[in-house]
Amino acid sequence: MCMTVTNALASLAVRDLEVSTRWFEMLLGEGSHPMPKVVEWQLEQGGGLQVYTAPERAGQGSCTLIVSDIDEIAERLQATGLAGDVESARNDRVDTVMVKDPDGNSIAFARPKIRRSCTDGQRSRPLRSPTSNWIRDLR
Repeated sequence: MCMTVTNALASLAVRDLEVSTRWFEMLLGEGSHPMPKVVEWQLEQGGGLQVYTAPERAGQGSCTLIVSDIDEIAERLQATGLAGDVESARNDRVDTVMVKDPDGNSIAFARPKIRRSCTDGQRSRPLRSPTSNWIRDLR
């Protein structure tokens, strides 16, 4: 039996919510405030990203945001000054750009090249973190 995950919500701890909100809004547009000390972005095809105030855990997180054009995000990161010398990592399965937010959380932007689902007769091949640069089969 194949379980289908339909959505995910990533969350990152930050020291200064105002500073982090400005940084992420330069990439994702205006966020919403579902509760005090939390800013959230709903993503176009489902899922979302939250940043929340937790200074003791800030800078220890990571998340991967799937994008449609890796070169476009690299250009935006450079043009906005959010990241200095941005370089794409490319391989047969995924292209990625890695940056750090103002607190040091790792943000990966990824464009997968292979997409399989349980309904296409193949085993699902989930992406692991682009920082690991490998994908493994679920058995």
